Amino acid sequence: MLEYVGYVGFHARRYQHLLKTMYDCYEDGGSIAIFGPSGEYAHIKEHFPESSVTIYGKEVPPLEVPPDELIYIDFNEPNDILEHYDIGVCCEVVEHLTRPLSAVLNDMLRCCDIVVIQTPNARSLHARLKCAFFQSPFQYVAYTRSYGHVYEYTLEELTTGLPVMSVSATNYFGGSTLLRRVYNTIASCLPKTWRDGFTIVYRGCPVYTRQSVYENGTACGNYSMSQIFGEGPSDH
Repeated sequence: MLEYVGYVGFHARRYQHLLKTMYDCYEDGGSIAIFGPSGEYAHIKEHFPESSVTIYGKEVPPLEVPPDELIYIDFNEPNDILEHYDIGVCCEVVEHLTRPLSAVLNDMLRCCDIVVIQTPNARSLHARLKCAFFQSPFQYVAYTRSYGHVYEYTLEELTTGLPVMSVSATNYFGGSTLLRRVYNTIASCLPKTWRDGFTIVYRGCPVYTRQSVYENGTACGNYSMSQIFGEGPSDH
C-alpha cells in the first residue's frame, strides 16, 4: 500500500495533465473506458461523476472498484472490444507491453470516439542521461517477473500514420524535491521532444470496427510533425 501511495504521489502532476486534456475534448455524462487502470481511476470518477466508467485490465489498484465496471483482459493478447465509448484513457500502459503498439492502439481506436494515451518519452532527458552512463532505460522481460518498461516510444512511433488530434510533451513526473525542481527547470528549456512524457489524443475510428486503423490511416487522418508541434524552432 505504501508503494502505491508513493506511485500516486510521483504521478500527481500527470493526473492533473490528464484531467485537463479530458476536459478539453470530453463532456461529462458520456461513457469512459479506462485501459489498464491505475491511480487515475479515482480522479476520473471524481471529476466526471455523471459518466459511466468501464475498466479493462488484469490488475486493479487498491481502490474499491464495482464489479460491473471491471472487465479482465490481457493487453498482450488480441482483444475484440465490441462496446462503444465516447472516450478511452490509457495511461502508463503501452510501455509495459510486449505486444506491438499498432495492435494495442488498434483495439482501442476501434471502440472509442477519442483515445487519450500517456506514456514516457524514449528520448527524454532522463533516458538520454541513462544512456550516457551506459545504462539501458528499459527493463528486459527475461530479467524481471513483472513487466517493467520493456519499451518506450519516440514521438514519431506514437504519431506516424495515426489519427492524431493533439500532442503535449510535459515534465509531469516526480514530486517537489529540490533535485526534481532543478531537473524540471532544465528540461523545460530543452526541446519538447526531450521532456518526460507525452499526452496524445487520437481520433477513434469506430466506423472501421472490422478493419485496421493503420490500414485506414489516411481516412482517419495523418498528421506531420510540423502540424502537431507547429513550425516554431522552439518546438523541435
